[in-house]
Amino acid sequence: MTNLLLSCFLSIFLPLANTPDNQGVETSDTDSVSVSIAPFYGNARAALSLTYDDGCIDQYELIAPRMDSLGLRGTFFLIGKGLGEGALSWDKIVSLDRRGHEIGNHGWTHTDLRKIPSDSVRSELKLTSELIASHIGHRPLSIAPPFNSYDGRVLDIASEFSIAVRTFQKGLGQGKHFGQGQRYTDLPAMKSWIDGIVRDGKWGVTMVHGIRDGWDKWEHEEDYWNFLKYAASLEGLWAVTFAEVAAYRKEAAECSLKVERCPEGALVITPQCSLDPKLYTMPLTLVIRKGEICETIDIDPFGAPVIYFLK
Repeated sequence: MTNLLLSCFLSIFLPLANTPDNQGVETSDTDSVSVSIAPFYGNARAALSLTYDDGCIDQYELIAPRMDSLGLRGTFFLIGKGLGEGALSWDKIVSLDRRGHEIGNHGWTHTDLRKIPSDSVRSELKLTSELIASHIGHRPLSIAPPFNSYDGRVLDIASEFSIAVRTFQKGLGQGKHFGQGQRYTDLPAMKSWIDGIVRDGKWGVTMVHGIRDGWDKWEHEEDYWNFLKYAASLEGLWAVTFAEVAAYRKEAAECSLKVERCPEGALVITPQCSLDPKLYTMPLTLVIRKGEICETIDIDPFGAPVIYFLK
C-alpha cells in the first residue's frame, strides 16, 4: 500500500455537497475517469420506506408476514405509554426487530409536540427511546412526530434522540374518517405514485396505520397487498427501513473522498466522514465511469483506503 501511494501522481480532495435525489456527486474527473457517490445504495434509481404508525396489532399479524414473504422491511413507529402491555406484546416487538424491521419512536402519549414546552417534548421522546432500548437492546434511530406535526424546535430536540425524523410521507388508506385530509388510495393510484418515485429518482415514504383496524383502515385490503407485491417487483427500487435510507443520505452528504490516480492503473480512494460510526453504519456505493464502462463498488465511509484497478 505504501509504495502504491507514493507512486500516485494525481491527488484530488473534494468535500461532497448535498445534491438532488436523482443526482450523484462528482468527486473526480480526470483522463475520462469519474468517481461519484450514488444517490442510493447499490446505485438504485429510487428508494422506498414503508412506515407504520401507532402499533396496531394488524401491523404484526397481517402486514409484517406479508413483508417478510416479499423480502421487504418496514419501520414501525410505536407510542411509548403502555407499550408492550396490549396485544402488541414485547415478544412481538422484539420479533419484528430481530427479523430486520425497524422499531421507531412515535412519542410517549401521541401528543402534538409543537403545542407543548421543550422540556415536555424532550420527555416524550426520551422516555419512549429509553423504553424501547431496554427491550430490543438498542435505541430507536427514527422518530415520527405524532400527527406529522413539527417545527424547527421539535426537530432540534428530536436530533438528540435520533438520526432521522419523518418530515414527509404519503398517507395510504381507505377509511371514512381521515382527519388529516382525504387519503382514499386504490391500487392504480398507488402504482402511479410509486412509478413516479422511480421515474424521478426520489425517496418515497408511505404511512399506514392498520389494515382492518386503525385510523385509515382498508375497505379493500387486497389493494394494499398487491401494492406491496408491485413495489417489491420494481427493478431499481431500494425498499428498506426509514433509518437505512436516512443514514445513507446523511453519510453521502457528509462524506469526503480523497481520490488518487496511480501509474499502475489504479485508483486509491480514501473516505473521510465525521459522523458517529456507531449510529451511521450504511456502506456507500461509488460509481466509477471510464468511457463506456460503468462499475460500482461499496465502501465503508469510516474505513481504510480502497484500491480500485481500472479496467
